[in-house]
Amino acid sequence: MRASVTTASSFRDSLLRARASHIHGAALHVYKLGEYSRMRTFLTDDRLAGFALNGEDIVSVFRHTAAPARGLAAALMRQAVAAGGRTLDAFDTYLPKVYARCGFVEVGRLAWNDEYAPVDWDYGTFEQWNGGRPDVVLMRHDYELTA
Repeated sequence: MRASVTTASSFRDSLLRARASHIHGAALHVYKLGEYSRMRTFLTDDRLAGFALNGEDIVSVFRHTAAPARGLAAALMRQAVAAGGRTLDAFDTYLPKVYARCGFVEVGRLAWNDEYAPVDWDYGTFEQWNGGRPDVVLMRHDYELTA
């Protein structure tokens, strides 16, 4: 599956629908529309998955629960890297493992801080990851892993 360049408003609308569809949607940061308008945004043809590039930073990677899961993350990450994406971050839940399979390596980590928790964060929903307080994992693409 391939993602194509799209408008900031189409991207954000699709992202919000996907975020609402997922039990762990609170882990997905949503930027303001004006911020997305300064990024390159990509959506799949069905508008059920996508990512944005903020310079070299891959942000707002998402998949609606109605989208096919098999191979989608790898396809999106390949495209994001091909478009210039080099870095990303994610809460230390299941995503760092997904991104590692796509050639990203951990380069840093920030400890959870309750003060910066997303507004709709539910500690119980994320309980299995450090008691609902997962670190933020900083990652960079490692070309040697994917060559």
